[in-house]
Amino acid sequence: MSPPVVTHPLPAPAGSGSAGSSGSPARPPQAAAVGTQLLAPWVRNADAALCFAQGLPCIVPQRPVQIPLAQRSWVSCLWSASVGYAVDEWAGRAPERMGALRLAAGYTALHGLAQLAWLGPWARAVQLGSLPLSTTLRSRSQRDTLRRSADSLRALWPQQPVAVRNIDAADEDLRVTLQAQGFTALPARVVYWLDAPRASRASHTKRDLSLLRKGGLIELADAAFDSAALIDQALALYTQVYRAKHGPRNPDYTAHFLRWARAAGVLQLVGLAQPQAGGEPRLVAFAALHRVDDVLSVPLLGYDTAADTRQGLYRQLVAWLIHHALTQELRFNFSSGAGDFKRKRGFEPHLEHTLIAPPLRGWVRAPDAAFITLAARASRPLDAAALMDLGA
Repeated sequence: MSPPVVTHPLPAPAGSGSAGSSGSPARPPQAAAVGTQLLAPWVRNADAALCFAQGLPCIVPQRPVQIPLAQRSWVSCLWSASVGYAVDEWAGRAPERMGALRLAAGYTALHGLAQLAWLGPWARAVQLGSLPLSTTLRSRSQRDTLRRSADSLRALWPQQPVAVRNIDAADEDLRVTLQAQGFTALPARVVYWLDAPRASRASHTKRDLSLLRKGGLIELADAAFDSAALIDQALALYTQVYRAKHGPRNPDYTAHFLRWARAAGVLQLVGLAQPQAGGEPRLVAFAALHRVDDVLSVPLLGYDTAADTRQGLYRQLVAWLIHHALTQELRFNFSSGAGDFKRKRGFEPHLEHTLIAPPLRGWVRAPDAAFITLAARASRPLDAAALMDLGA
């Protein structure tokens, strides 16, 4: 079972809105040919529109903000993706490491910096070449379009900062080109790429594959998710893991988005189901596969967090993904998070950057440029090892 391969620029969704949308999609100036889709019907906690310009998806923040700051999804808001998420992570870990006085001082300083950063370009930045996913993979032609057309894309939103996410070592030529055009590279997160030889030898991988073979779960192909009920079950499992366990900044996806993403070839769903006596198998784990050329990522997954831990549902799901990547000879970018778990299964850490540039014109151009310069200086010591020391 192989996911569909997206090798051409992604098509704009049919029409300029979908069921459940409200208001008119924001259309950037000078962009009459750009298709737009408000994200709210697809991601409930995203104040943004998805626009298609020169074959590239672009996420454009919307104002006025209608979503509480602590819940704004990081797929549509760079401030939430960087500063806001870092505040949440630090707040969750700090009480275990710090005394009361240091904790109070740390909270005060961190929240002060977060409020200062809110004045900068991150909340207003247009994301070029990004889908509302944790990791957007790009074909060679899409990377070439970004290299050739960054200036003309910036001109569509001349008074807004622009950014390009998900730039790692494999995109070195793109990074160099964009930096020459006025973009600044900022360390964003540690992502994990599967090292096939290490994964094949890793004892944890072998144990997980054995658990998968003996677990008795039924594999569900993408076609099974034509069922609206199964889509709803998958979203409920995703919510258990990402939003209930990890926080409200994670995207609150809807069935509208999954239906569009499957139809457009952006995602393919796979599931693991528990056989039920006299009834339909019950979905207990799933993953959304995002593949471009020979690269695979998994921007959504979920499993039943209330199940007996001896079932090891997450371990079984990851074992299926590793096996799939190895047998299909795919390079597997498993995004960020759960670093220790992934390293034990043959994944290698790599530093990923976000490139950002100030507006082309307008009164905020100078202060935005100053914020970006300050952020670059402050983040210079951050490499993959430093971020892993902080829990990445």
